[in-house]
Amino acid sequence: MQAIGTVTFARKLQYHKGIGREKGIDMRIALDAINIVHTKSADIILLFSQDQDFVELAEEIRTLNRIYGASVKIASAFPDAPTLRGIYKTDWLKYSKADYLASLF
Repeated sequence: MQAIGTVTFARKLQYHKGIGREKGIDMRIALDAINIVHTKSADIILLFSQDQDFVELAEEIRTLNRIYGASVKIASAFPDAPTLRGIYKTDWLKYSKADYLASLF
């Protein structure tokens, strides 16, 4: 991803009883998204997530759009399955397993 100009961040996994867990990723995503609205540096923020904690981020982006006169959309992408849903208060983009596999570098 970096080779094509994507800014990436790495976080070390923290282990508890042999299970690795990410820490701080949601905060990094939220900070980047808010910065995008402030700088109007993108038209859409696409989260590959179903984490409902991002509902508050979606609400904040709508508020900031009004304050800054921006029009940044926020959407959540998730696997196309009958029981899965996107993040509320975002646009939803379902993707197939074939689409996912085709997107891997």
